Amino acid sequence: MPGNVQSTSPLVPLPAQNAPETKSGQGVAAAPPLGGRADAKTLVARLYRSLTSMVRLFSRQGLRVWNFSAPPGHEPVTVSVVGIQYEPRTELVRSVALRERVWLWREPWNSYDVNAIAVKNEHGVKLGHVSRYLAAALAPYMDGGHNPMPAVITELASDVQGTLLGLKVGLYLPRSVVAGMQGGTPRLSYCFEIAQAGTRYLSLDCDEVTLHEVMAQLEMRGYPCLRYALSSRPAIDGRQYRWYVVLDGEVGEREIHDFFCRHFGLVPEQQQAEEKVKEWVETFEAENLSLKEENQRLRQAIDNLGVELRRAREETQTLKTESRRKECELRRAQRAELPRFLELFAPSLTLVRDSVDVLTVELQSYDDALKKLSLLARAPEQLRAKRVQSAPEWSEIRFSTGRSDDGRFYFKRTKDRCFVLVSLKTEQARDLEYLKKHKS
Repeated sequence: MPGNVQSTSPLVPLPAQNAPETKSGQGVAAAPPLGGRADAKTLVARLYRSLTSMVRLFSRQGLRVWNFSAPPGHEPVTVSVVGIQYEPRTELVRSVALRERVWLWREPWNSYDVNAIAVKNEHGVKLGHVSRYLAAALAPYMDGGHNPMPAVITELASDVQGTLLGLKVGLYLPRSVVAGMQGGTPRLSYCFEIAQAGTRYLSLDCDEVTLHEVMAQLEMRGYPCLRYALSSRPAIDGRQYRWYVVLDGEVGEREIHDFFCRHFGLVPEQQQAEEKVKEWVETFEAENLSLKEENQRLRQAIDNLGVELRRAREETQTLKTESRRKECELRRAQRAELPRFLELFAPSLTLVRDSVDVLTVELQSYDDALKKLSLLARAPEQLRAKRVQSAPEWSEIRFSTGRSDDGRFYFKRTKDRCFVLVSLKTEQARDLEYLKKHKS
């Protein structure tokens, strides 16, 4: 793959000027200060050396950035690097930079995957691997005389605490290889759950284009979406998804599963694994049709391997089911803690509509919300609340959701209770309609 490395020709500094000698015959240790008496040639030499040092510094930094153009018949591809969370790779990945050149190296001896492809920096230190699905499509191309392959770092992602979340590299590949990679890459996964107040949440792991495609298809099938945003908390299955969507209506889990199966071709993980094993066995047999004497022995070995694979898959599925069940129980317990906590420290507050769901699912941070709920229950005079014009019995307080100051408390007081609606700025129109219907 052709590429151009930005570099700068080394600059040769002027020879050092002979230092004037003192009366004792020894050279002066320091150059004379800049001033009216400074020798003109000495001034020029010192300025030249300073400029040379600056050019060398910028040259070293420029060597880290690598730009290249696409060869004919190739397309740009961005792939994720997996395994960056393992030490000491984490510290190493923190030191890389965007547009820094890296290399993709084949690892046919890898005991976990014969198609394994490692991602290494310029010094040959491993940063991680290409995912198994992409490696299966890319390995044959690299084995055909394209090993190693140059790439550049195109994306570095982390959370606010500095925890590494993602590393992606970009490279150019032939269109036929790109088509094979796209066909073997899972692009969409989801989790559906019904929260305590009946709110329907759909968690999605996909790019933004696929997200809007899913929402448009849901709208056409009679499942409108109230709102969507980036997800800050794990879903009910314990997995961290990229997006969450709030659905309107009484849609159930079976309808959602049928929707994704029919319109996006998503099949259960177990069925995917069986298809992969079947495809592998068929390919293996096709490649060995010419070896008639070995064919029967290989068939027996494949049968034995299938038994072992089924047994391992059953054990893995059992462990996975048990682990997911415990994660779901833990997640439900965590979501049940907040309402009980509110009952203890603020018994006079009554949360209405889907307030509990918004607090437990949609907020990135509880801190500001709980602080202002406490003040609302114990010292409301310390809060700066304003009346809601279309519903004068209600007042409004803003709070931080952890992302921005877009949280809203709407509250009204009776003799012994304080009713509170917890919502977001994006829901203002729906909230005002709710407040008008609940004036008394």
